[in-house]
Amino acid sequence: MSQFGVTLCAFDRRFNIFLRILYILALGINLKEDMLHKMP
Repeated sequence: MSQFGVTLCAFDRRFNIFLRILYILALGINLKEDMLHKMP
């Protein structure tokens, strides 16, 4: 049971980092699009 818990915790941490990277990438893309639209 404890082994499963440790595995789940490690997976959760990895998943959190993955989500954070996706979020930052999405933010970057949105900012880039905004800049392109604001350019004359």
